[in-house]
Amino acid sequence: MGRGGRGPGGARFGFTVSRRMQVYETLTANNPRESAAMFDAEGNQIGNILQGDNESVDLTEFINSGRLRDAVITHNHPPRAAVDENADSFSPADLAFAAQHDLRAIRAVRGNTVFTAERPAGGWPNSSSVHVAFLRRELTVVQGLRDRISSGEAASSILDDTKRIQRTLPHDNAVAVTNQFGIKYTRTTARGGRRR
Repeated sequence: MGRGGRGPGGARFGFTVSRRMQVYETLTANNPRESAAMFDAEGNQIGNILQGDNESVDLTEFINSGRLRDAVITHNHPPRAAVDENADSFSPADLAFAAQHDLRAIRAVRGNTVFTAERPAGGWPNSSSVHVAFLRRELTVVQGLRDRISSGEAASSILDDTKRIQRTLPHDNAVAVTNQFGIKYTRTTARGGRRR
């Protein structure tokens, strides 16, 4: 597929979603350990696949390669019971890494869902600004719950919403933060568990 071609779910990207990238994402989608792979804009894999633990993967090898600028990093998010598969999006560290290293894009996969954030035309925001934006977003959500408690709203209603928020917060935060900075953010879902 050529640059700007279609990825899983028919989404258009400013880089090639190669067969190799799709295979990597399919094989790691439900892996209990986080891993990462680096690709160039044409979808060619650069270097080794890095293996981590159930919470993170050390990207030092990618950093030391000197090839991060304009690369596409894709990684998996191991399943977490508290977060819905289709909402287990980017962490503040994921987007800050993309900004700090001027990636063309960063992707995260979990189950049948792939999240993609592409560098804006004007460039990534400062990585510390990304962290601050995530923190402000989370504080806004927490303050909203506190306000509801203070107003005397029924605890059962607040508890139900708290559970929903916990399941969807990563995606909701990513949408808010990427919108704030003009970052192209997509969430695609493969049909029948197969990525195309």
